Amino acid sequence: MNMDLTRKDRSSFTLIELLVVIAIISLLFVVAMPVFETFGKKDINGASTELATTLRLARQHAVTQRQWVFVAFPSISDGTYSSENLNKCLQGYVVMALTNETKTVTNFVYLSSWKYLPSGVYILTNSSLTGQVFGTSFPLPFPAESDARRDMAAILFKPNGHGYKYGGASWGDVPVSVFLTTSKFYEPNAAGNNLEERLSVPGITNRIRVRGKTGQVEIDIGNMNF
Repeated sequence: MNMDLTRKDRSSFTLIELLVVIAIISLLFVVAMPVFETFGKKDINGASTELATTLRLARQHAVTQRQWVFVAFPSISDGTYSSENLNKCLQGYVVMALTNETKTVTNFVYLSSWKYLPSGVYILTNSSLTGQVFGTSFPLPFPAESDARRDMAAILFKPNGHGYKYGGASWGDVPVSVFLTTSKFYEPNAAGNNLEERLSVPGITNRIRVRGKTGQVEIDIGNMNF
């Protein structure tokens, strides 16, 4: 009988053991949280660097090849998307050039394949953001150079090296920015043909800015929440 009691005692946990386990789990949680936050920062900072590099290369191509080069950004306001192209909305961008010499906007060629932001990183479309790329869109071929054109936000580089934003009637060499954020979460709408914002979450917002008169590209790393 004593042996049975001993076995029963050994098969259960004491209060002290439970408290030790809870303390260990709490400690692991505290240690792991900064690691997850660092991963998120690395994702958006890496995406910001990649986009800035793409913009700089687009400017370089415009100058060396004497072409108009566009970096286009599809958004929610551009209309509906097919299921295979929905991932381009707010998370994709592409580089294309106007190849005809008359600049009458007729012949385009894609200079890059579609580039995508990491999961959880989106292009911010908040209307209160000064100088953001979204506003008045310009008709560009989508999703390939041979396809029909649809209105998209874009940054234009001309052979003079300046950066331009479309103002509705003409392109102006004014500062223009793309904001990348982890503070938004989107999902497909009920029809599956566009995105809907589900919630805002704590996150980081970086700005990739193009100087209009020089075409210089800069990255502002920040913790701005919108």
